[in-house]
Amino acid sequence: MTQHELRLRLARRGIPWTCLFELTYRCNLQCVHCYLGTNNPKEMNTDEVCGVLDTLKQVGCISLILSGGEIFARKDIVKILQYARASHFALRLFTNGTLIDRAMAEAIAQVKPWVVEISLYGFRDVHEQVTRVKGSFDDTVRAIEILRGRQIRVYVKSVVMKQNWAELPGLQQYVQRKLKVQWRSIDGGLQISPCDNGSKRPFLFRLSDRQLEKYMLAALTLNKTAKRNPEIRAAGENEHVCGAAFTACNITPSGELNPCLQIRAKDNSLKSKSFTEIWQEHPLFRQLRSLRRGDRQECLGCKDSVHCFLCPGMALIERGSLSARSPEACRLARGWKNAYRLLDKHLA
Repeated sequence: MTQHELRLRLARRGIPWTCLFELTYRCNLQCVHCYLGTNNPKEMNTDEVCGVLDTLKQVGCISLILSGGEIFARKDIVKILQYARASHFALRLFTNGTLIDRAMAEAIAQVKPWVVEISLYGFRDVHEQVTRVKGSFDDTVRAIEILRGRQIRVYVKSVVMKQNWAELPGLQQYVQRKLKVQWRSIDGGLQISPCDNGSKRPFLFRLSDRQLEKYMLAALTLNKTAKRNPEIRAAGENEHVCGAAFTACNITPSGELNPCLQIRAKDNSLKSKSFTEIWQEHPLFRQLRSLRRGDRQECLGCKDSVHCFLCPGMALIERGSLSARSPEACRLARGWKNAYRLLDKHLA
């Protein structure tokens, strides 16, 4: 059974495959594109976090992503990691890496995470323009080297922005050849989100159409992608649009259960309602589970759909409806279509 088949089987039984658990919104960096804005709710304490992990285990969740803010800003992070390990989750850690020293790396090695994913936004000057913290590039690179030295799987990822798009192909080569770890993907990070407080300031860093096309073509060429991406296919109208509230969920530092990072619910606190009650009965969760590709009437018959990453959350933000056409998704789809066309022409 493939992982995709397992996810669907669990989802049909009402079990989320994965949970992205935001442990804190505190962070030692000040990244210009950060979606958290100034929101800083009261965090659950160690016992409350472990109680949520117990709940996730009881409902059958398998994959656990621990994210922030910066998860290593929590003084109790080692206890949380050990508890998650004892609960047998497939553990992924999202971090900027700057707070990982040799002692912390040893603690991470002991809990055997499936992967540690670290953000790197460019070489030193560009990276620190984004993080707005001097020395953060060296601290992050040092963490990658320390973790790799302990045989911990590390993925490096980035957000594609006006500040860094031109040097990302070079950064990928540096990450793979010099740091000897895996670059997360060629298309990740293109979807820049607004702040949780409603501010669309991060949108200022989106690439222009021309920059987008140049970046996509460079990424495809670097990764020696053939004439067609083998994963591209036409999707059926009865397929789910995404995994939010179906195979995946999100929990905030204060204990609120959401369908995903983009789609924040109300009346959803795990301190007042059970996970099962919110997951199964909350109107927003039910609406998302019922949403199919065929419900997106504006997208039916679109010739760019095979290149499109449909995100109901972005559609909700941009158009006020989960089933609306997302202008940014359309722009990205056109960009990939043009990049593949240019690549095909180059390879012909």
